[in-house]
Amino acid sequence: MKTMKRWSWVCLALAAALAHGQDVLTIDEALASARENNGDVRSAFLSVRAAEQDVKSARADFLPSVSANLSRSSGWQDRYTGFGQGRTDFNSTNSSVSLDYRILDNGQRRYSFDRVLLSQDVALLSARQTLRTTLFNVHQRFYDALRSQELFRVRNAQLKRSEELLKQAEISADPAIGAIPRRDVLQARADLLNSRASVLQAQNNVTNSLANLKAVLGWSTGELPELDSQTDPNRRPEERDLESLVNKALETRPDLVAQRKRVEQSQVALRLTKLNVGVQYSLNAQYTRTFNEDVSDRPQLVFQASMPVYDGDSRRAEVRGSELSLEAQLASLQQTERDVVAEVESAYKAYAQNGLILEASQLALQAAQENYDAASKSLQLGAGDVIDVLTAQVTLVTAETNFVQSLYDLLISEVRLDLAVGDPIPGEPVEESVGE
Repeated sequence: MKTMKRWSWVCLALAAALAHGQDVLTIDEALASARENNGDVRSAFLSVRAAEQDVKSARADFLPSVSANLSRSSGWQDRYTGFGQGRTDFNSTNSSVSLDYRILDNGQRRYSFDRVLLSQDVALLSARQTLRTTLFNVHQRFYDALRSQELFRVRNAQLKRSEELLKQAEISADPAIGAIPRRDVLQARADLLNSRASVLQAQNNVTNSLANLKAVLGWSTGELPELDSQTDPNRRPEERDLESLVNKALETRPDLVAQRKRVEQSQVALRLTKLNVGVQYSLNAQYTRTFNEDVSDRPQLVFQASMPVYDGDSRRAEVRGSELSLEAQLASLQQTERDVVAEVESAYKAYAQNGLILEASQLALQAAQENYDAASKSLQLGAGDVIDVLTAQVTLVTAETNFVQSLYDLLISEVRLDLAVGDPIPGEPVEESVGE
């Protein structure tokens, strides 16, 4: 009896810790924390900023460059033979300003700039997909944490019922009463021990799920507040058309659009390698003004042209390599599109199926609760036995577990469908779309 009381106090303390935190963490606050602190998200958007700087650098190739030069030399020269033997001191200062502007070339600047622009688009699209994947993980782990807490409550309630059942069995099996056989007490005690083990397992799941949630939130120190568990048990899937979802995913999903941009990058890279096979030329306007003892100006036009005569077929091999890389990108894109279609179909069916499972589990829970109440009442009236109650309790715990699982499966599958389709994930800030 002392052991039972100790277990009751432990379970009450655990339940109180879950239900009476000082603060409450809502799903919106969790999403905001991940946007701000998650390392993958920060890394992705820092890559976007780096790509923006690459664009600025590439754009500068189309602008004139101006440089100021200054040199000062001081020393001496010793001549030991010939005319002018002896030491000569010298001091000189040279300063100049130079301007260089490339008027035209064979297209290398344009293709290089196009490739950098595409890299910027890829970085932005990849960052958006990383953000959405992270926000989905927040939803999933937040709901998994709530799921584990609800399952802990289910197991804790099972433990309390097992304790009460053991008390009733011991009273009914007393020789003075003899309402039930002694073996029913043994069965009730075994059920109680199993319930205690289930509580410990459920508590371990709570600890692990909260740790996983902290990781995706970028929660650095301290424990998480109590999670806001406001969920609608009567939630049902929205009616959505599968064909339109597939078409939308193929058109707008960021990771798929990013892969198409990479194909365009390969096409631009192929054009660049083909330029190296032919004549390369450039025309530059240059101007230099020197500020020495004698001031001078030097404007000039510089035209340069070169053509490879023999390079061991190095450039042609580069062209063929670029062509094969492009073919590889196209093959990969085709397979990715197939994978996206399969992912949308799977997420769509899982979302619809989870709605049906939730509806069925609600009915099963109601029936299991009524069955358990009836079995318990029969035992109290002496018309039933412990085995009937234990069987009813197993059915009730199964129904409660199925209901909790199906509720959070539905919530997660709804967000997973948004991710598969390429829709904004709840918690995603509104941003301008990338030109496609």
